[in-house]
Formats: sequence, structure tokens, C-alpha cells
Amino acid sequence: MLANITVDKKAVRNKSFTYRVPNNLKPLVGSLVLVPFHGQRVTGIINSVQKDGPTRFKIKKIESIIYPQALLGQNQIKLASIISKKYFAPLASVIFAMLPQYLRRIKKPVIPAPCVIPAKAGIHGVNSSRNLYMDSVSQHGMTSKNYLLFDPQNKYTLKIYQKAMKKTLGRGQNILLLVPDLGLELVQQIKLLSKKSLILDKKNLTNKEFFLKWQAIRKGKFDLIVGSHLALFAPLENLGLMIVHEERNQFYKNEQSPKYHLREVAIELARLNKSNLILQAQIPSLESYLMLKKKKIELIPYKKIDAPLGLKKIKLVDLKNERGLLSLLSLKTIKNNLKKKKKTLLFLNRKGFSRLLICQECGYSKHLSSTESAPAVCFDCSGTNLREHSFGTRRLEYEIKKLFPKAKVLRLDKENESFLNLKSKILNHDIIIATSYIFKYNLTF
Repeated sequence: MLANITVDKKAVRNKSFTYRVPNNLKPLVGSLVLVPFHGQRVTGIINSVQKDGPTRFKIKKIESIIYPQALLGQNQIKLASIISKKYFAPLASVIFAMLPQYLRRIKKPVIPAPCVIPAKAGIHGVNSSRNLYMDSVSQHGMTSKNYLLFDPQNKYTLKIYQKAMKKTLGRGQNILLLVPDLGLELVQQIKLLSKKSLILDKKNLTNKEFFLKWQAIRKGKFDLIVGSHLALFAPLENLGLMIVHEERNQFYKNEQSPKYHLREVAIELARLNKSNLILQAQIPSLESYLMLKKKKIELIPYKKIDAPLGLKKIKLVDLKNERGLLSLLSLKTIKNNLKKKKKTLLFLNRKGFSRLLICQECGYSKHLSSTESAPAVCFDCSGTNLREHSFGTRRLEYEIKKLFPKAKVLRLDKENESFLNLKSKILNHDIIIATSYIFKYNLTF
């Protein structure tokens, strides 16, 4: 028997290698094994197995099975391949990011404890939410679909989650709730829905303790997992519902290798598991709005929402035709708001004096680091008419105070965290400049 194995070496990029399985070993797809590799002994994950056949080359043998039970399921291995191709990340980097760090240091065989699946626990604390779901969903339950939950003031989100989770748990399926911040009040409220719920947080846990939690998930001891990037790769079987809370939150962009966007990976994971997916947002991302327009995702309608997405008219301005930091339309709107004693919120998700490069010929834009040199030609159209802007919240605050010296300006970002009496501060200011940090607070203007 032959096994296709991804070894724990980032340098091999997207390659996997074939090894012969000794007759005395019986590995499974997803097992962790020890193999010889360029004079070293390295760990690897079995992606697939096949019958032995004639080969032109001598094939090395697997030395030992470190962990015989499947650590990753078929869908997780498929997901790793998708992430690798989509984000140009080494396959080994993705696969081993899915595993607890504790496993990467083990070189000797481990005898795992027997896999015991406990009886299904009861469900409690679920309130009804009439008229919050589509009739078809209420009557027949969700059937492997993607949904967008647009809730501008978070009035209905908890009730909809409770209803969807109750149906899923009632069918004996598992749930994964992804959140940007485990400190949200919502997390503790959701945890009460099942006696087998788990908030997956590596904080204050050793690598071994985290592995034991991860192992308990794989054994089926939990049916409701709440977490973020770590929870995305939790070894949940029979996944029936995934929820991405605040789907446009910047925290979902994983900046470490392998780099990916949690929302996009969650969509692929739901597809592979044929599970339902809810993307929740107070303000949907452009990606989710586009999916809605293309009918790749359904809107969960409920009372109080008017027209498509309940939004007022949106105007887009092409900055390559503008000279200043803000468009003429923006300046005119701010000026009118000041005259009418209305407030203005300027949302810019770049703190400090971030650098932005804009091609005046094609509109291509790129954020530059503080040490990065501006290119001579555009990466997209090869044009030479490039303009650099310092475009962070601090720079915007500086410009706004120059343009509107009599206006009271308040900057809200992670560099300026003095948020005591925040609502009263907002009431006393005319122009508020904020990053996504403001969405941690349920504020109205």
C-alpha cells in the first residue's frame, strides 16, 4: 500500500510525497506519521492511500505512526488544498496550522485514549423568534444554504442564532460560531444553549492542555464550539451550522502564515461539509453584498428592514479624479452637516499616517509600509502617473482640523483608547473619525 504524505517542511511548497506503508502498519487518512526526508526524520500527514503498484523508483517506507487515529478529516485536507491554492500558501504550512502545536514536537508513537462519544445532552435557554426567519426556513429547516443576516443595530441577531442553533442541535448536528472577540456578551449567551458547548481559547492553556481540548472535540464531546481562527479548524464531525459573527471585521484577516480571510475559508468549509452558513453583519462587506446580488447567498428578512438591505442611497467616488485627501463631495457633505448641526462619521480603517499609493491612470491602489519604497510604475497597467497619499486616521484628523477649524473633531482608534463616557463625547463633537475599533461598541449617531 502507498500513502501520499505532506511533510512538515514549508520549503517544499505545494508538493506531497509518496511513501510505502509497511505491512505491520495500518494508518488512516489524516494520521500523523514519521518519515525519512532528505537525511532527516520529519513528521507528515497522510492525505490519501492507494494500492501498491509497479514503480520506476525506489520508494522509502514510513518509519512509524505517531498518532494512528485520523487527526484531520477528508474535508479538512480538501480545505487545506483550497487555501493553499487560493492564497498561494505552502500546503504543509496550511495543513500543520490546522493541528495543535503540541503535535509538531512529538516524534514517538502515541497511544490515544479510546474514542467515547457521550450521549446527546439536552438543550435549554432557547427563545422563540417568530417572523425572524423566512417561512420556508421556519417550516422545513435550513438545507445547506448560505445566508446573510443584516442587522444594523444587532436587535435580532441573538434570537435568530438561537432559532437556527436549536434546529441544528435538534437534528443531532454540530455548530461552529466564529466571533472576532471572545469577550463579547453574545458568547456567554450562546454558550448556554448546550451543555456540551465549548469556548475554544488558547489563552492561559499550555500546548498540551489545548491539545486535550482539541482531542475532546474530535471525540465528539462537544456539539457547539465558539471561537475564532483556532476554532475554524476544529475537528468537528457532522457540522450542520456555521456562523460568522460580524463577517466584515478586520480581525478575520489572518496576517500570519498561512494568510487567509476567515470568512472566505468558512464559506469553503460550509460547502465541503454541506452545512448551513450564516454571515452576520451590521454593515455587510462588499463581498457579501455581491454574493447577494448574484444570488449565491440569501438574505434573512425580518420586520423593520426596508428595501434592499435597508440602506439609504450610497454614492461611490473615484479618487483618481480627486486632488485632495477627501473628495469634493465628502467636503461638501461635511460642510452641510455642520451648517445643519448634524454629525459626520468618517470611517477609515487605517490608523496613524498610513501610506496609500494610487495610480491616476487605472485607479489601482496599494497600501505601503513605512519602510516600503514607492514603485516607479503601476503594478496593474504599468503606467507612471502614480500619486502617494498619507492616509491614516491621524493624518485625516490633521487635515479635517485644518479644513474645519471651528468643528469639534474626535478620533477613535486603537491609538486613542480613552473611551470613557464615549457616548457623551460623541454628543459633544461634530466630526468623528474612526477605525473598525468603533464596532466593538454598539453606538448610534
